[in-house]
Amino acid sequence: MSFECSCGMMNKRRLALLKDRQIVNCISPKCYESYVYLSETEEFQRRNFPVQCVSCGEEKFVPVMYMEKELKVGSRLGVRCECGGETYIEWRLMQAQKPASA
Repeated sequence: MSFECSCGMMNKRRLALLKDRQIVNCISPKCYESYVYLSETEEFQRRNFPVQCVSCGEEKFVPVMYMEKELKVGSRLGVRCECGGETYIEWRLMQAQKPASA
C-alpha cells in the first residue's frame, strides 16, 4: 500500500503488517510528517496540531512529530499566517489536582 506524504515523498507499507491506529512516519529524513493508519477505510490520516491565527482566525497545522521531537518544554514556536499574523505555541508543564468526588 502506498501514499504520498504532504512533502511529496511516496511512502510504501506492507498492508499485511499494518495495524489499526498504527503511527507511520514519512520515509524522508527531513520530513516531520506522520500518519495514523485507519484499517476500516485503509487510509492514512495526517497527524497534526491545529493552531488558529490570532489575527484572522485561519487554521494552520503543525506536524505532531515536529512538536514531539523539536519543541522542548518552555520553548516557543511561531506559526506565521498569510495575513502577516504570527501565533505562538508553547509547551508547559502544569500541576493539576484530581477533582473531589461528590
